[in-house]
Amino acid sequence: MKTIPYGRQCIDSSDIRIVSKALKEDLITTGRYVKKFENKISKFLKVKYTVSCNSGTSALHLALMAIGLGRDDVVIMPAINFIAVYNMARLMNAKIFLADVNPLTGQMTPETLLQCIKNNRLKKIKAIITMYLGGYPENVIKFYNIKKKFNCYLIEDACHALGAKYLFNKNLLSIGSCKHSDI
Repeated sequence: MKTIPYGRQCIDSSDIRIVSKALKEDLITTGRYVKKFENKISKFLKVKYTVSCNSGTSALHLALMAIGLGRDDVVIMPAINFIAVYNMARLMNAKIFLADVNPLTGQMTPETLLQCIKNNRLKKIKAIITMYLGGYPENVIKFYNIKKKFNCYLIEDACHALGAKYLFNKNLLSIGSCKHSDI
C-alpha cells in the first residue's frame, strides 16, 4: 500500500544553519530568533502583534484561555477537525457542539453552523471556531457576520492556512490577520 503523506517539508541548508545557530543560544524558546520569527510573521500578515507557539494545539489552547473560556461556555466547531481544539475546549469544561461539514470540502459552512445553533437551541455562544481544512479559507465574511449576530468570539484554526488569502472588497487579505476574526 502506498502512503500518501500529510505534508512534505522543504528544509534547505540555510534552514539547518539557522536552527544550529539558534540551538547554540542561551535561550532557544524565547530568544532572539523567536522574536525575529514573530516580527517576520507580523510583517507578512500586516499585523501589529504576533505570538508564536510550539504547536497549533498550544496556540488554540492560548486562544481559548485568552477569551476566558470556562465551565459550560458554548463552543461550536466543525465535526471534521483536528482533535486538538476539541480536547482543549473539553479540558476547560466547555460545552462543545459539532457542526456538520460540507461533504466535498470537509469544512463547516455558514448553513451547517446556523443549523447546529437551531437544532441545539443555542442562545448564548462563547466562541465559534472555524478550520480551513487543506489551507482553503471558505466563507470568512459569512462566519464573521454570524459571529457579530450572536455577539461571540470567532477563532480561526488556521494551522493549515498560513499564507492563504481571501477576497474582501476587491482586496486580498491574509488569513491570520484577524481582519474578520478575533483570534
